[in-house]
Amino acid sequence: MNVDGSPLKKLPPGTLAGLRRRRLFPIVTRSIVTIGLYAVIVWGAIYVDRWFVWLSCWPLLGVLLFGFSCAAHECVHRTYAPSAPINRAMGTLWLMPLLLNYPVHEQIHLKHHRYTGTIDDPEFMPQLRRYAHGADYIRSIFARITILKPIYLMNWRFAFQALLGHPSEILKSVSLIRDGRVVSLILLAWAGALCAATVVCPWFLISSYWIPVLIFGPAAGLFFSQHEHYAVENDRGAHGNTSTMETNSFVQFLVWNINHHTVHHLYPVIPFYNLPKLTALIQHDILHRRRSFFAFHWKLLRGGPV
Repeated sequence: MNVDGSPLKKLPPGTLAGLRRRRLFPIVTRSIVTIGLYAVIVWGAIYVDRWFVWLSCWPLLGVLLFGFSCAAHECVHRTYAPSAPINRAMGTLWLMPLLLNYPVHEQIHLKHHRYTGTIDDPEFMPQLRRYAHGADYIRSIFARITILKPIYLMNWRFAFQALLGHPSEILKSVSLIRDGRVVSLILLAWAGALCAATVVCPWFLISSYWIPVLIFGPAAGLFFSQHEHYAVENDRGAHGNTSTMETNSFVQFLVWNINHHTVHHLYPVIPFYNLPKLTALIQHDILHRRRSFFAFHWKLLRGGPV
């Protein structure tokens, strides 16, 4: 059964099994390109080292950092690697530059899938049902455009509780608390090493890492994920409580096809590289389709319907 209770037999026999099959090449390629592009952009900006070059590069670096979180998202759903330990290890590595605790992130996101759009959804914000006007949208943007956005603060709060060995509403079992504590210690060591390196090479670390991570990565996450559960019917299952965004192939590559969000919520076991195929198969069952990320945000800014 789907997460909304509808039968899987809507798909041709054997289709779901075929789409679930993992392939190493797309994972390796997307991972290498994501990290490689970040390194190339940083190298180019350092080589030129002009303020206007950095200003144009930071949004691109932010998009690639959002790609880091998309890779970790695949690890959460066990579609990145064939084994749970490898998924946990890779998820930790992908989220470490973003200063997020993977075990906490994993449990928050899985709970989001179980309770999408309800009061028990940890990623749900009541005001995101629908903005009253453009000013309301702008206020929400400023509250969530930096690393101090609520979802990050929630991650750090539960990570701190795990560090102290305390259970929380997200990490309840002994094993999850232990995993959260270990990753919290890793993150503290990572942050400490970066702070020390920043003292030695301040401009390099500030321009190539801290500014993208503190501002442009969270901003890119907001830009690409805002539409997912905005102005939808939260009582109609994944068909109705999630939207799909149409965009070009290059953007889809950068965001790991996360724009195909309806089919992801219907079939979270499908790897990212097969989501476009699945969208094409059940496109008539997708109730909410948006045509452009920019058009979507422009309409929100103007206070119009989306």
